[in-house]
Formats: sequence, structure tokens, C-alpha cells
Amino acid sequence: MKARTLKILLIDESEECFCILDRELKKITHDYTGTPIKVELFWETSFDAALGRASSENFDVAFLGLSPLETTKQAAFQQAAEFFAAQPLLPVIILGPTMDEESEEYAIRLGAQNYFVKDQLASINLRRSMLFAIDRQIVRGEVEVARSEALKLAEDRNRFLSQLSHEIRTPLTSIIGFAELLGGPALSVAEQKDAIGAIRTNANYLYELINNVLDLAKFEAGKIDLHLELVSPHEVVSAVGSMLGRLASAKGLALQIDYEFPLPEYIRTDATRFKQILINLVGNAIKFTEAGSVTIKVWMDTGSHQLLIEVIDTGVGLTDEEQKLVFDRFVQADTGSRNASKGTGLGLSISRKIAKTLKGDVFVTSKKGNGAKFTLSLPCGRADSVGVINSSSEYSEEFSNPSSRPTQNKAGATVLVADDDRDIRQLLTHFATQAGLKVESVSDGKSALDKALENQFDIILMDINMPNVGGYECVQTLRAKNYHGPVIALTADTSQTCTAKCFDSGFDGFLAKPFRSEDLFSLIGRHIGSTTGLAPTELEDLEHNSQFQKVVDKFVSGLDSRVDAMTSAIEKKDWELAEMQAHKLKAAGLFGFPAIARNASRVEVAVKARDESRVHEKFEGLKDIIKGVIESASNSQ
Repeated sequence: MKARTLKILLIDESEECFCILDRELKKITHDYTGTPIKVELFWETSFDAALGRASSENFDVAFLGLSPLETTKQAAFQQAAEFFAAQPLLPVIILGPTMDEESEEYAIRLGAQNYFVKDQLASINLRRSMLFAIDRQIVRGEVEVARSEALKLAEDRNRFLSQLSHEIRTPLTSIIGFAELLGGPALSVAEQKDAIGAIRTNANYLYELINNVLDLAKFEAGKIDLHLELVSPHEVVSAVGSMLGRLASAKGLALQIDYEFPLPEYIRTDATRFKQILINLVGNAIKFTEAGSVTIKVWMDTGSHQLLIEVIDTGVGLTDEEQKLVFDRFVQADTGSRNASKGTGLGLSISRKIAKTLKGDVFVTSKKGNGAKFTLSLPCGRADSVGVINSSSEYSEEFSNPSSRPTQNKAGATVLVADDDRDIRQLLTHFATQAGLKVESVSDGKSALDKALENQFDIILMDINMPNVGGYECVQTLRAKNYHGPVIALTADTSQTCTAKCFDSGFDGFLAKPFRSEDLFSLIGRHIGSTTGLAPTELEDLEHNSQFQKVVDKFVSGLDSRVDAMTSAIEKKDWELAEMQAHKLKAAGLFGFPAIARNASRVEVAVKARDESRVHEKFEGLKDIIKGVIESASNSQ
């Protein structure tokens, strides 16, 4: 351990005093914490010279010798008072000519750490007093640092709240104003559309802002929720490309995805957060590019074992100074087209925080006028220890050729909406009816339970906090009574604890409040279907799509081997393999088997929890569903 150097200043006319003190201080080799100490003693005989030196150099402790006895006691302490006034933060031990209670009390009142007579220089108490004075000085320094940090945090918080207030008030002004216009004298159809469009735009902005602020609060509290699982990078990138492709097309931009093989088949990460980062990076690239293209380049660095996703745009680019600030809160580049679109300035800051939490990073390279490249890096493991994809032909056909998949006919499907909030019920009913679904709604858990047991709904949307019977209790009762249809939780709590409780209770997914219509339609599209495999309308579609039917037949023919592989993995307690097999079976929904996907997801959750009894229970349920699908396919041949 490196020794710590202590600088001690002695102010006294006596050389004997210096020699004795120097000898005694050299006996100190460690402080109270065991840290090695090297003491350096500096001697000044002139009070004025000592005062000047103490002002220009940093000393840890000063020993101040008082004037000789022939002066008055008041005069003897006068110089000490001047020294304390000039150096209020320097610990001082006073060395007096005599020991009496009055002198000792007066020294302490002045602020001295202690009072000793010069005859006591060889005392162990003096060495202890000096160490105690130094420790007090260290604590005082730590307190001062903590105080400065607290003040800075308070200043940052106030500035953040001020900025946040501005960001909230501006769109609220538009929402309130246009809502009042709609409620006032008759507007033309064009004016009504403009007002509704402005309300929607500003509401979406607030939606994004609230989500970002909540994420930021979780990060700063150290409570960000991560749900690590096996994730296909290809699926996530493809989904983001599909989601934002229309936005790019609307601006006349080409959105391209380039894969450089080999690539990992799966990485262990948080799928939702992974997707959140990509949506932010690609969305920004589209937003701030007026002409040209946005390219998503995906490749694997086998040296660093990192998956790298580069989002490259042909926009105006960033200056060196903008690149340094672009990941700060509420910061956006302030020139050119990058100021043309409103945004919170929180997305990149949060994206980097998420990436670092996932053991990765987000960084930018750019030249003004030549576009920008934002790169997301995530750990993917060694190439020889993870499954790799060597060409695009190895990707599942349902991912690489989404246009070949039939569009599910949802018309006539039945939905039960259970929520005690009348406005939410009306909103969900309106959205679902617009999509051609048949809707029934109830306002409490008991009514939801009765309705669901009387009728087999294609999907149930259920609030988790309802009177009479809560959502958790309601879905548990439904599952106990062998209700296998999809049930989706409606909740404003998106924490990992709530999510886990939803799946443990028997929910198949959740819709976070506030939600948008596209969130609802996407969720229904993923979950709707019969409980034993394909809905009749789906079968009719597939009969007229021979290409997709071949893919489905191939998938069904491989189900037995998948079950055998999972059985072997579970028996051997090879949980990594069991999790991977369950995860792959979740893709069954893409072939038109949502019940297999739902039950595979339940097995995966149980495997992750290493809950053997639940693993066997959920796996038995999955095997029953698969058996029914295989028998149904065999009978139809």
C-alpha cells in the first residue's frame, strides 16, 4: 500500500521544540485505518512567514507555539487568534508555556484541536491528537465533497424539472387549445382534421416523453428492469425495419437492412430493451434525414464477441461538438434539418444507458454534411459457443418471406373487455369494433369470470385492478377451470415484478397503459386464434396458399422431434438447452399455432425460474396442445 504523505507546519522560535517534535512525529508510521504514513515537518520561526506559507501551501496540521511567559496571556493568544482567522480550515494544535485550565479553555474556544505545553511534546497523547485532527480534516473534506455533489445534484434536478415543465406545457397548450376549438362553434371538415391531427401529434409526443422520463427515473434509482432471454437479432431487426419502413417511405427514403455473415442465431439480452434502442436509433435517422437512405448494417465482431448494429443515414451529420453532447439529456443538434423535427432529447441518453446496462454501448461517428452513423454493440458470446447463421437462406422462411404468409382474417372474432374504467372500456370497444371484432365489455372481475366461463372468447383484455375479483385472481380461476384462450393484462405497471406476476398468474401478455391503437392491433394479431391450433378462417386461408402450407407441414412434421429434444433436456436438467428449445417453439404462432406459442412461453418462464415442478406441469400442457395439432394435421390429410 502506498504511503500517504502528511505535511506538518511548526511555528515556534525554539530549535529544541523543532527537534523534539520531529523525532516524535517520525514514530507515527500508520493512521487509524492502517494506511502507511510519511510525515514531513516544516519549521517557521517568524509568525508572518508562517502565515504566508500556510496561505500558499497545503498543510495537514499546524503546531502553533505561543509567545514567552513575560507577555500577558491575552497577548500570547492574540497571534493565535489571527492565525485562526486567516486559516479557518487548517487543524491547529497550540503549544503553550504552561498548563492551566484557563489557557486550555481559551485555546479550545479559538478553535484549536488541542492544547499542550511544550514539556509534553514527547507524549503519546500529542501524536494521538495529531492523528485525530487529521482524521477530522479528512471527514470534513468528505462532507464538503458530499455537500458539493448534493448541491450539484439539486441544481441538475431543478434544471431538469424546468426543462421538463417546458416540454410538457408546450404540447399541453396545443392539446387544450385544439380541444376547445373542437368544442366551440362549428369547424369545417378540414379544420376538424387539422385539430384532431394536432391533438394526436402532441399526445404521442407526451406519450414518448412520459415513457422516457419513467425510464430515466428507473435508471437513476438503480431499478431498471431487465428480462434476459434468448433473442434472435434477425427477428428484432426485421421487426424494427418492418415497423419503420412505412415512415421512411412517407419521406421518400430507402430503408435498407444489410446482414454480414456469420451472425449469431440468438443472443441473451432483453428483447424489449433491444428493440427500444433500435427503434430510437432508426427513428432518429429517418426523422433527421431529408433525402437519400437509412441503412441498418448488422455484423458480428468475432474478436470482441460483440454484435454490432450500425444505423447509417445520409442526413446533415453532426459536428464534433454535437457528437460530444448528443447523448446528454434534452440535447438535440441545433442546426440544419436536425432541428426540423420536435423530440424530447431523451431518447439517445436512455438508449446509451440501456445498452450499457446490457453490457454494451451506443456511440456515434459523423462528419458535418456527410450523414451520421450510430452503432449499437451488444455481447453475443464466442462464435464457437453460440449457434451461428452463415447465410440468409438459413433464416426461417416465415421471417425471410413475410409476404408469403397469409393475412389472418380477424373479422367476427370475439373479444371480452374487462376494466372498471368506463373510458378505457369505450376506447377498447371502439378500436376493436373498427377492426371488425365482436366486443362484449364488463366493469368488474366477477362479471368477467362469469362471461368467460359462459362463452369461449377469442381473446380477453383484462385490467389487473378491478372491484369484486381482481385480474390476477380472475385469470387464475379461469386457468384452474381449464380456460385455455388468450388473456391479456391491462396495466399501467410495467415493472419486472408486475410482468412476472402476470405470467405466473396465467396471463399470456400485457398491454401497457397508456396504449395506442397500433399497440392493441399488434397484440391482438399476435395472440388471437383457437385454443387447439388454427382457427377455421386461418385454415381456409392456408388451403389457398400452397407455398405457406408446405412450410406449415414441415413445421408440424418436426414437432415430435422438438418434443423429444425438450423431454431429454428437462430429464437431464440441461436448463440452457431446455430454454432454447422452448424459445424456438414460441415461433409456432407465425405458422398459425398461437396455443403452442403461448404454452411454450410458459415453459420458458418456468425453466428460467428453475422451478422443476412448474416446468413439468407447463411442459405436460404444451405436449397436450402439440399432440392435438399433430392429430388434427394427420386427420386432414
